[in-house]
Amino acid sequence: MDIKLKYILSFYQRIQLSLLFLIILPFTISSIISYFFIKNEVTDRITTSNQQIVNIIASDITGTIDDLAFSTVVIARDTAIKDKLDRLKDSNKISTFEEYDYLLEVKELLSLLETKMAGAQSKLYFVNPRDYIIHASQSGMANQINSEWDVIKNRLDLTNTRTIQSLGVIQLDDNSESDYFFGRVIRHHVSNEYLGTIVIRIPYSYFESIFKSLEMGRLILLDQNGEEIAEYQTESFIEKNILRVEKTISRANWSLTSEISQNEITGSITKVFFLFFIMIVIFVVVFFLLSIFMSKRLVKPLKSFEKIVKEFVRGDHSVRFHVKGKDEIAMIGHAFNKMLDQIKDLIMRIEQEQEEKKVLELQSLSAQIRPHFLMNTLNSIKCNLSISGDHFHSKKIDSLISLLRSYMRVNVPNTLAQEFLLINAYLDIMNMRNGTDIIAKVDLEEGLADVEIPRLLIQPIIENCIIHGFVDREPNAVITITAFVSESEVQIHIADNGKGMSREKCQNLNLLFSEMSDDIISSYDRVGLINIAQRLKLTYGKSAYLEANVNEKKGMTFIMHIPKL
Repeated sequence: MDIKLKYILSFYQRIQLSLLFLIILPFTISSIISYFFIKNEVTDRITTSNQQIVNIIASDITGTIDDLAFSTVVIARDTAIKDKLDRLKDSNKISTFEEYDYLLEVKELLSLLETKMAGAQSKLYFVNPRDYIIHASQSGMANQINSEWDVIKNRLDLTNTRTIQSLGVIQLDDNSESDYFFGRVIRHHVSNEYLGTIVIRIPYSYFESIFKSLEMGRLILLDQNGEEIAEYQTESFIEKNILRVEKTISRANWSLTSEISQNEITGSITKVFFLFFIMIVIFVVVFFLLSIFMSKRLVKPLKSFEKIVKEFVRGDHSVRFHVKGKDEIAMIGHAFNKMLDQIKDLIMRIEQEQEEKKVLELQSLSAQIRPHFLMNTLNSIKCNLSISGDHFHSKKIDSLISLLRSYMRVNVPNTLAQEFLLINAYLDIMNMRNGTDIIAKVDLEEGLADVEIPRLLIQPIIENCIIHGFVDREPNAVITITAFVSESEVQIHIADNGKGMSREKCQNLNLLFSEMSDDIISSYDRVGLINIAQRLKLTYGKSAYLEANVNEKKGMTFIMHIPKL
């Protein structure tokens, strides 16, 4: 065969034929190997990532169901509330002041429990044996609730008082959402007489909001009877070659299924590799035509191509073809390097996206767990204190919750009115903590209540007044806060009648506020005041500044100068 080729084909034609095979085979093999390698790698990573997303969503739903169960247990075990519900069981309207008082107490408890379930956007109401409905809040949907109850009471098992009952999806008409309902039958703890039913609605929008974290595929949530609760799918989802991931939500015996299309995962990769393959074919054809005149020069470059492809397939993605000149070999070399760059960028982009997704998922999970756990715990303590009649400590926890919410949203601006409410909450906590009776007097000029300032801008000055001004626990301690418009600026005065400071120290402090040099700042120990001065300049520019004055009689006054926007 080799002898026949020598006589049939010329020397250059044999070189061209050899070069043709050396180009086509390495490119084709490397492309196929790279394609399947990347395809399998991407599929595994996305499947793992999808499993983590399903676990996070299942954890969120489990927490929501736990909150629902807790809310019903509170009523089911509260004998005092049962006695009040017993007085209201035969009422279909409120006709006496005594019934009205009982109604208010029941509504207050329902409102507290509904607040605990605010994360799931759930609504809660109670229905007595006369079909009289007590809302946790005035929702303005009485006709809808009555229609819901007509469906619910046919699904309710009045003999089951020990557990919360899953009542399934209810959709009143084509225009309404298909919300999911739970119910718990309440009976008197002594007479075992039926007192009514607690109904809890989880809106479809809650499931839709947590399902939107899915970036690829479809999520389906089924209840214990196999009835669909919610479904969400991305626009790119194709119902073909499905990869499924299932998770059972044991609290309610629900099933959460994630489906990802193999075509959805590998579609873009296939297109890129197909484009590369077409490019390779085109350049091979061009190269073959030009190799008639450049066969000798092509021998060495083709060997380099083959070596680079093999190294790239082995994992060395930094290898590139060394391009010389501007001839056809150089064109192929540039195209080849561009192809390797695009493949490398595609791999890096996929890996980076998956890594960022993992980080975001971990951050989302951490952000959901820690604040959710802390706020729910505080709300639970507040509920228990309110139920037990300890309104003093319940109010203190309310103040603490307000502060914690502000700390978690420190980058979101606040209005002056809201900021002053936070100051009162902060003073409330500090007075309880330090055993002091410091009061705050606020004078807010009309029209400034909705002016926005950086959140927690005033609080460090209040803290400075408490720590330094009232360090000796001065009697009749008062902090006066005044906000008004002066010419082209808004001024906020924070004055105290505490210990104060010398005029020399006050001048040095104002010099520090104006210069803001790193050397001076590092030597000063009141970081909170420096932080305020810096935040003012960063937010409003150089025309905004902080000023300190010594009061004529006693204490200090800090003045914020904020230009009108």
